Amino acid sequence: MHFNESYFRQRLQAATEKVKQILENTRNPVFASDVHHSYDDKFYLAELVVKLGLASVVQTLRELGFTDEQLEMILAWSQSRSVSLRWKAEEKCSFVKEITREVDSGSRIETGGGLGGIGISLSTKKITKITEYVWKFEGKYDILAVRGVGSNAEDVQVIKTRKYAQELISASKNNPRCESKVYPSSDVNISWLVHLLDASHAVHFSIDRDDTKCRTPRRNAQVEGVFEGLSVLDGWCRSLEKFFTSSLFPVWRDHGLNVSDGMSASGVFVPALPLFEGSAGGRLAIDGGEGGDAMAGDEGSSVRLGASCVHALLAEQVRSLRERLVAVEGMFPAPSELKVISWAEGRTLVCLRHLLALCERVQACADFVEHMLRKQLVAAVGRELTAADFSSFARFHGRRLFRTEYGPRPFCYAVRRTAQHSPEGHISIEEASEGGSVSEPIATVASHAVPGAGAAPMRMEVNAATSVTFGGDRYLHAWLRHSFSGEAGAEAFLGAQARQFSSFIMLVGTIKSATEFEAKY
Repeated sequence: MHFNESYFRQRLQAATEKVKQILENTRNPVFASDVHHSYDDKFYLAELVVKLGLASVVQTLRELGFTDEQLEMILAWSQSRSVSLRWKAEEKCSFVKEITREVDSGSRIETGGGLGGIGISLSTKKITKITEYVWKFEGKYDILAVRGVGSNAEDVQVIKTRKYAQELISASKNNPRCESKVYPSSDVNISWLVHLLDASHAVHFSIDRDDTKCRTPRRNAQVEGVFEGLSVLDGWCRSLEKFFTSSLFPVWRDHGLNVSDGMSASGVFVPALPLFEGSAGGRLAIDGGEGGDAMAGDEGSSVRLGASCVHALLAEQVRSLRERLVAVEGMFPAPSELKVISWAEGRTLVCLRHLLALCERVQACADFVEHMLRKQLVAAVGRELTAADFSSFARFHGRRLFRTEYGPRPFCYAVRRTAQHSPEGHISIEEASEGGSVSEPIATVASHAVPGAGAAPMRMEVNAATSVTFGGDRYLHAWLRHSFSGEAGAEAFLGAQARQFSSFIMLVGTIKSATEFEAKY
């Protein structure tokens, strides 16, 4: 996994400074990699960033339009059915009237002359008639909570709905929009998120370290499940964002509103941060009695943020989000004006873009925990181990495990007519070493059968009328190839080399039976 730690730190530097403003002066929040902590603390940190991120997601859904009653309802739905968010939209554009107006081009043509000593001056102006066509554009979109597929009316809860209308003017009688259009609805399953909520709508998330598939704080079934859900939610938010910015807003061309900056989520605090409590005055700051997250005398837990710190971070997320939404309401028309762009769309876009930031931050923080663990392992070992290192390790200890006559040997064999003749050349199967500069023969365990030891000659068909019978030494090889997950491993290749003034024929194929060989190359 490639992770750019310097870029990650740079992006979160402003957020880290913001945390110092949020918390009390006695707190010293620092990046987790900058303070000594235990392996258990890494699991705590992974759980913390996930819980902070998901709690912020739930709060953002509230600001998007969810009420407490609707949250209670989807909690009840999730007991027996799946719960999804759905957005759908439709629009129509109908012809209203045709108008013709005269436009003064402003041009003047003056001519001068004389008649009988009297000067004459003439001026003209050009009037252009313009025909315009007026259209009425109407539309509606809905954001819904759906139980199952939403086949019945009681299976659907309206989270947000909005109707709008706009007068359009075109220079031709061709409809500037579709006469009628229904956008394909987009659903995102949020059952995974609802299952993590308790009756008070608080997030409960933990990593099952007893699970045999739990590898690290990042690589386990619980975190992977959250990431899968966040990835789908990210795609849903982007599809709705694209509807607003690419399909709806261009309808009102001369609005003069600052849509790009006014509807951004910049300034909204994202509380998911990989922070620990740093040392204060040369001693580790111990969070005494803050909800059981830290225990005095425990070296690992003394660096963990206490419950009061966590609540302060979540409170700042709520405050900054609501402050941003209030600012949006003062920058755009009210929804009651039925304009295509209003502060209702502004609030929705801010929430969507904040959700996108939360999805990205949670995954980045968990990846940072994994990267931090990897760095510490590499530092402890001294270098990054590869499959080639493991192969060398296995080859070295194989000499102690096997007897000499049965141990792995390099796959490199001389080709000769008989034992009394000099080699004509050699064949080998080689594997590129680390760095790819030098290749070495692979080590195989081989079974060797000599001619005349009860082995029947092999036969190869050249064509339908011709076959070749041959004998010689026979080897059956077994190769144990090592590779790490996510790596392709070193490339192996077959090599053949003839000595000067010598030659031999090498055939590559399939052994069909104990006496038949089918050449492929």
